Amino acid sequence: TFPGATWETATPESQGLDGTILAQQIAALGSPANQGPLMVVANGRVVFSVGDLSDPRDLFSCSKAVTAMVAARLAHQGQISDLDQLVPNTVRGAWGSYPSDCSFRLFFNMQADYGLSSGRAPGTRHAYSNHGIDFVGEHLSQTYYGIGPDRMHDVVQTALCSITGSEDVMSFTGQWGGWYGGLRASVRDTGRLGLLLMRDGMWNGQRILSSTMTSAVFRDQMLGTVAYQSTNPNENTMWNQQAVTNRLADGFSWG
Repeated sequence: TFPGATWETATPESQGLDGTILAQQIAALGSPANQGPLMVVANGRVVFSVGDLSDPRDLFSCSKAVTAMVAARLAHQGQISDLDQLVPNTVRGAWGSYPSDCSFRLFFNMQADYGLSSGRAPGTRHAYSNHGIDFVGEHLSQTYYGIGPDRMHDVVQTALCSITGSEDVMSFTGQWGGWYGGLRASVRDTGRLGLLLMRDGMWNGQRILSSTMTSAVFRDQMLGTVAYQSTNPNENTMWNQQAVTNRLADGFSWG
């Protein structure tokens, strides 16, 4: 089952869930999370919701996954050959020293070392970079859709929501990677994107996203050498979100 103009609703029990236990688990989230907006979907139907599902919210770093979905759409259409296609330095205002040597795979796996001024070693370690995803998003937008900068919401509407449908207005602030907010969408429209991903890129019997890319989302991409340590778990900058990794040059984190 997939939503049409609106989501179909059902009782938890009709979808094989225990409504009492489900309500208890939602309550256990505590306030304000359990106040919503929040919805639970089973078999393509909404079985629980609370709050205003039309209220748009910033997706922050979940915007990274949506960026990958846009790339997966282009891959299915044959406009991107595969995950190992190199991403050229075509974005105005991006890091000028990027030598066009990293693939979509390395960017989405956080292995591109994008923005490092020295000592780059793409493909050998993880360096979490918001700017790297912002660069890739702008590359996708400007190269394949002819849409100007800072228009992630227009790209998502064109690439994905034109197929999945949407009920509310989307907008965008900050970066494709989610810094300063990223994509802003309602819960019920974000749920459509989530359902598309959970269904392996299929929508109503039609393949929308590359199966190679969607399956990669659910596989561990971390290198075996990654060490989860932290010198400053509170540090949070545009180039790096250092929560569980060591410090690298230029404000990056890595393992």
